[in-house]
Amino acid sequence: MSGTFTKKLLLTAYAHGVAMDKFKGNKIFLVTPAGIISGIPVLEKDENDMNVAILQAFNDSTVKIKAEIPAEASPADALSEYFVLKDVQIQKDGSATVFVPALTVFCDQIIGITIGNQNTANR
Repeated sequence: MSGTFTKKLLLTAYAHGVAMDKFKGNKIFLVTPAGIISGIPVLEKDENDMNVAILQAFNDSTVKIKAEIPAEASPADALSEYFVLKDVQIQKDGSATVFVPALTVFCDQIIGITIGNQNTANR
């Protein structure tokens, strides 16, 4: 099993973990070279949130185009190379926190992941 596959598997597990009753109200925190990104994973279609719906439409279009590429020309990973977060907060040392309604995050840019809420993030 490749490191990339393991990373995607773990990211997927954490994203689904936030939906569990025990973690309701929590977000995932992603450590990236750009800073810490926190948000709520979007695991299903969300037509009610326009920002999320737009990103999902862009992502779906890209996946359809990718599906037309011959299998030998693309990796055979079964897991997504990205996922969508909503209610996103991006923090970088020494600069202002940025809030965005939705963000597509690419798995290869993530260094670490955890589940928590604002109270646990500030300790």
